[in-house]
Amino acid sequence: MNTASRQDRRRSLRGRIVLPVSLEFDGTTVEGGADLMDLSEYGAFLRTDADLEHGDPIRVSFAFDGNEAHQLYQGEGYVVRKLEGGVAIEFEELNEHLRVFVQRLVGIAEA
Repeated sequence: MNTASRQDRRRSLRGRIVLPVSLEFDGTTVEGGADLMDLSEYGAFLRTDADLEHGDPIRVSFAFDGNEAHQLYQGEGYVVRKLEGGVAIEFEELNEHLRVFVQRLVGIAEA
């Protein structure tokens, strides 16, 4: 499938980013278990060698220390595609910090 067709299927704009994230799946937490490669309010692509399969539930999280208190950015969803070098996930829930982060990231991508 070409890139244009793939982008037509997406429900929202994605922001490109490379950011180490922690993964939680199968009752296990893997700190720095993936690199977040792109992100939208509906999903993300994770570069990882973790043993994940289509349909697996997953939680993705990362933290920044900013001017305010330490903030946790977290999304929960499931694997929708397993590709060479990573997985595509679809979010079912984002915490408020991640929701705002995505809105800002996508706003920058649109500019």
